[in-house]
Amino acid sequence: MGAIAGVPPPPPAELLEGRLLDNGWTVGGLIPRTMVQTGGVFSCSYQVTKPGGQCAFLKAMDYTSALNSGDPATALNLLTSTVTS
Repeated sequence: MGAIAGVPPPPPAELLEGRLLDNGWTVGGLIPRTMVQTGGVFSCSYQVTKPGGQCAFLKAMDYTSALNSGDPATALNLLTSTVTS
């Protein structure tokens, strides 16, 4: 399936469903946000599972906008300091 003209592709953080991670976890479906939830502007949430049935939550950070900015280092600093403060 090709890209649609004028429509940007989804960020990598939205494309993890079904992937097997190096540490053995399998990424399940993207957990949708509701209209009343706040936060998560620069991230996507997933449920992940490990063989044996252990389940956990995965927060995939999306740094696409920072890396595509005119000053990626400053933009990344702003995004990461907002997340940790």
